[in-house]
Amino acid sequence: MRIGLGVSAPDSQRWAEAWLLDFIGCVGVGRDADAALAQIPDAIVRYLRFAARLGRGEPQGRVEITERFECFRVDRYEVNPIWTVDRTPATRADVDFAGAMLAPSREALLSVAEHAGDGVAGDRSVEKMLRHLADAEWWYGSRLEEDPERVRRYAVEEEPDQRRRLERIRGWFLDVLDVAPAVDDVERVHRGERWTARKVVRRAVYHELDHLRELQARVPAHASSTEAARN
Repeated sequence: MRIGLGVSAPDSQRWAEAWLLDFIGCVGVGRDADAALAQIPDAIVRYLRFAARLGRGEPQGRVEITERFECFRVDRYEVNPIWTVDRTPATRADVDFAGAMLAPSREALLSVAEHAGDGVAGDRSVEKMLRHLADAEWWYGSRLEEDPERVRRYAVEEEPDQRRRLERIRGWFLDVLDVAPAVDDVERVHRGERWTARKVVRRAVYHELDHLRELQARVPAHASSTEAARN
């Protein structure tokens, strides 16, 4: 059995990515394509922490790069790939899977955030990361709008507590996903990048897991042991 990979090369100092195309949101990330491919085993372990509960097993078969994408820039914006699988309609099963992945990963992320430090110089603080997560989730949901500004109000920082803002935007985002199967033929283009419901689902699942990994790396060893025992 073939395990299809989509590999994207960055047009800047950002990271290369190696996506397992049949596993929504599972991706290896590295400085270049080889480094991204080398990260796939670790990415699968982190992915299955949540996906295994939903019946997803470890990929079996021969890994093969089936698509490549060279990122490019429109003005200062780096355009990321849309894979062939992203152009298939987002099914009810896809949407339900995304929701079932996002709920426990968000719970884990907020729990880890209570113990995580602010990292090294140049890293986002924990609070800034939570703000970024909320902004990004609005960004993903708004990509399915012809005019994203129409839903700008959902991104407004009405709450000083970023955790409450995350909860509010998550509720809106899940509503966006809920109607995705009914608009499966929609493909939007914003700043040169193509977006579909299936791509939004893929990016959202990945993004949450990626920042969970980042926060886990900032947790002191003694707190990490306590957190592991709880989970």
